[in-house]
Amino acid sequence: MLALTASTILVSCNSANTTEKKATATKLPNLDTKITQESNFEKDFLPLFKPQTLPFKVSQNIKIQDTIKANEVMQHIILPAGKEKITAFQDFYGENEAMTRKGLEDRFLNQEKNIFMVLNAGFGQRIDLHPDFYTLTFQVIPTFMEGSYAYTYLANFDKKGNMIDAVQIAAQAGYTDRQQFTTTEINAEGQIKIENKSIKRGGFEDGTKDFTEFAYTTYKINPKGKLGIEQELYTGLSGNFVGKESAEIFRIEQHDTRLQVVYQAAPEATEQYQLEVVQFNPSTRTIIAKHPEKDLQFVLTYDQPMKQISAKTSTGKSFSLTRKS
Repeated sequence: MLALTASTILVSCNSANTTEKKATATKLPNLDTKITQESNFEKDFLPLFKPQTLPFKVSQNIKIQDTIKANEVMQHIILPAGKEKITAFQDFYGENEAMTRKGLEDRFLNQEKNIFMVLNAGFGQRIDLHPDFYTLTFQVIPTFMEGSYAYTYLANFDKKGNMIDAVQIAAQAGYTDRQQFTTTEINAEGQIKIENKSIKRGGFEDGTKDFTEFAYTTYKINPKGKLGIEQELYTGLSGNFVGKESAEIFRIEQHDTRLQVVYQAAPEATEQYQLEVVQFNPSTRTIIAKHPEKDLQFVLTYDQPMKQISAKTSTGKSFSLTRKS
């Protein structure tokens, strides 16, 4: 839950090989409120979000116009997301609450004080998507000595200010040979249409080309306040595919000329194995992969939207896998 390292977030390439406009932040004020001070959601927090009419678009060019105080980020965003096991915030400092608090308090990189990771959040909009809930957007910019990261999130709260669900709706993130760009359009009917573009840069040494994958997902708030998925479509296989009741896990990474498949027998299993891909046939949507240590072979057949996989093993076992974000 909520893990952040420069190697685990969806990222972009460095500034030397991209002409994309980097996300920027205005000069941030010093933190003037103790992080232990609590605020009232409806009285102190909600009014700071500017009402936004529908329809509107959320750009990948993310700027923080004003900062959310560190104590309010913890109280209304980070801790509730952890409590409700909301997986949208997988770009931060994980379950290490002390590190998250320190990142929010520091605000600025400072090598002399050994401050190499900071975290800033900014107020976005308040959107009327359902009469029974409050829907807010906010920006988050985690900053490291390397790379460039900026995100916008949409979160849904009940009338008491309890977070119910959240999703990433914009991103411009980059590190070494990967990029992520996400934009969103919310229409007049309250549908949240997200387009995610992920780029893996090719290499001069091995002659590989850039490989781009798109993911299109449409959400709408259901009567319980959850962000229900109405439609999903993927143009690439990269992602996590999980069996029923969180059994087998296959982590697939697609590149220009190759496919990597990592197998884990169950979520609690400590061992993960990179399978040998014997065959990858896009025309039949089939992957054949062998276990590196056992006499075991998997035949994986994926559907056209690249959301479901039917798996068979050489021992006669059959099971289904579903893509998980």
